Amino acid sequence: MSGKSTVVIVTDCNIYGCEAPRFLTANPGDGKLDGFGGGVAVLSGTVSFTRCHIYSNDAQTWGGGVFIEDGSVTLTSCDIHSNTGFFGGQGGGVEITGGTVDFLDCDIYQNDASCDHLLKICYNGGGIEVRGGTVSLSNCNIYGNTASNSGAGILISSGGATVTFTDCDIYGNSAGYHEYAQSGSGGGIQIRDGDVTFNACGIYDNKASSSDPAGVGGGIDVLGGTVKLNGCNIYENEASSGANMHVAAESLVCLFETDLMVGTTAGQTSSACPPSALDKSDRRLLFSAALGA
Repeated sequence: MSGKSTVVIVTDCNIYGCEAPRFLTANPGDGKLDGFGGGVAVLSGTVSFTRCHIYSNDAQTWGGGVFIEDGSVTLTSCDIHSNTGFFGGQGGGVEITGGTVDFLDCDIYQNDASCDHLLKICYNGGGIEVRGGTVSLSNCNIYGNTASNSGAGILISSGGATVTFTDCDIYGNSAGYHEYAQSGSGGGIQIRDGDVTFNACGIYDNKASSSDPAGVGGGIDVLGGTVKLNGCNIYENEASSGANMHVAAESLVCLFETDLMVGTTAGQTSSACPPSALDKSDRRLLFSAALGA
């Protein structure tokens, strides 16, 4: 689907059993790889999906179920499940590189970002990968997704992304399951950059790899960016270090009325979050709520 003036409305549909192989006809440097969007590819325009099931699709580069490059896309009461990024695909369920994307009352589950067995490289973002754009998820469940490397439930990989989760549950996701995994971190979520907010979310029962290499951040692995958690519960996640949350030194994490149980690896703590103008080189882990017993 493409064309800035295009308007597409899709209701009560099933999109399944499709495949987007990579033919190596595109220039990898121009950002226009083939093999993306196994079920759906939205390149621009205004598109809405309501009560749709997008499942059992495959893509060899990005977005086994859904690929969104640009435009305004709304998904309401949709199920996106059992999709795969195969032989090196990222974003097993959904890949978003730009645009404005809203998920409302959606379930995203049992998607997988697999390994390239020939190159022995594993990939990331089993449920969703966000590389850019403005993305919101409200009252969504993200569960049972797997990534052969990192970010099993969600991977947010770009500083150009703004992502907001409200009343979402992120649970039962598993990262780093493959022998070729390079990291295995971020069972629930891995955040490498961007501006990310969680409001009244539950993040629980996620797992980062416990094998070699041992993964960190079973619930959340924060490697960069700015992260705010408001009224969230983070508990019973598993990892070799930072079971519930792992935070790298140059990240900013603010917690408000958030129950973060035992299992956090972090740097310096403080009683209040600094102004948003804080220079990135001075960022440190700052809490405005207790870590819990």
